[in-house]
Amino acid sequence: MKCEDAVRAINFHRNKLNLQPIKLNTRPSYSAPGKTTMEIFCNGVVMHKSTHWGAIIPFLKGMLMVFEEKPAVINAINTEPFYKPSDRKIEWR
Repeated sequence: MKCEDAVRAINFHRNKLNLQPIKLNTRPSYSAPGKTTMEIFCNGVVMHKSTHWGAIIPFLKGMLMVFEEKPAVINAINTEPFYKPSDRKIEWR
């Protein structure tokens, strides 16, 4: 699914709930010259912004997940600690 398709689907559900639609906007980045900032607007307020799609896509997926009729499952997050204290052995020699 493209980002535009996700925005269309989100706006379809938001319209049924009488909520303001969201829209994507791009502009030159002020903090990183030469890059483009993508913004998600709703009612004139910036809901989320980023200089790369890696941060925009999970935000849109989260908004779509709100309208799903099944429980949300996120398999990509590992709840185990990064390392176990017993596994961490340091050789000082």
